[in-house]
Amino acid sequence: MFKSFFKNRFVSKVPSVGTHAGLALGTFLFLWIFPLWAFALTVTEDVPFTIDGKPVPEIIASVNGKNLSSNLLKSEMAVLKIVKDQQGKKVTTEDEKSLAHKVLQESIDQELIYQKGRSMNITIAPETIDAEIKQIRDQFPNKELFLTALAFQHLTVDLLRSKIEKKLTEEEFIRKEIASQVKLKEGAAEKFYNENKKKFQKPEFFEIAQIYVESLSPSEGKVSDPAQQKKADRLKALIQEKAKAKIERVLKELKSGKKFSDLAKQYSEDERTKDKGGYLGMVTRSNTVSLLANAMVKLKEGETSEIIETGHGFHILKLIKKHAPAIAEFSEVQSDIMNFLLKEKVEAFKKKYIDTLRKQSDIKTFL
Repeated sequence: MFKSFFKNRFVSKVPSVGTHAGLALGTFLFLWIFPLWAFALTVTEDVPFTIDGKPVPEIIASVNGKNLSSNLLKSEMAVLKIVKDQQGKKVTTEDEKSLAHKVLQESIDQELIYQKGRSMNITIAPETIDAEIKQIRDQFPNKELFLTALAFQHLTVDLLRSKIEKKLTEEEFIRKEIASQVKLKEGAAEKFYNENKKKFQKPEFFEIAQIYVESLSPSEGKVSDPAQQKKADRLKALIQEKAKAKIERVLKELKSGKKFSDLAKQYSEDERTKDKGGYLGMVTRSNTVSLLANAMVKLKEGETSEIIETGHGFHILKLIKKHAPAIAEFSEVQSDIMNFLLKEKVEAFKKKYIDTLRKQSDIKTFL
């Protein structure tokens, strides 16, 4: 499976107001960005769910008689722990308390909007929910890993359906009840641009291509049984040697005068770019894995690097062109600015709406 090493090359300083788009929720995103093999190693039997050493009740709140379970909090806490592990950090008591408060309040707000949406006869077609689930499911090589990932986050398919239904109901409610009332003054986007030009500084871009040969990362192939671990280590070493021999052969051919693009098509294991001669497009230093970035910035236009080994495999880079930093033209960012300003107004309007709903509702919390 190809792993992506270069992040999105377009990092807007002004966030987009877009909704839907595959339910861009942190929890759902986690389902496919976390290494898939890890789920099989980390899913364990249920243990008591506690925060600050205190048991968390099954019901954490009641909104107009509708009980809210602790499942979402369990799910978000599982994600937090994995993210912290990836950063080499531990989840602190303050982290737990902060997340618990955030999830509790957001769950109440979402339930209020969901109830209001249903009272307005907003319904989400089952086939729409099915399509969203399929989009998430398709990120996995098989159904078993998908279900394992759900289980790790204390989710079932039914709970996932419920989360999706509530999210899409909220989006439709905002579209009908809030977004339709939000307007921008003429010239607001250009005014924002002129007052915040530094926010639209485009960094130095590097237009690059790569030849990539995959290998196992240091964390892959870990098993609990010592005898099995020895076998796994031997297999891992063989895979590593084979990958290294391949990339060394590519480098030798490259130095003999063969074209980079031809070698990329022949040897690269980056399925997204090999047919394009390894062309990756434009990336920035900050949005690139450090080992690759450090080699990339030293290249002159037209030059190729030596072999670069990362935790994901072996790479040879080619710098096609270097693009100097510049302020983006208004026409380049106009739509992003308008989306950003609209989103700000929608969020402010939404907050006031929710505040009113809270005052009119019977809300009890048990956390």
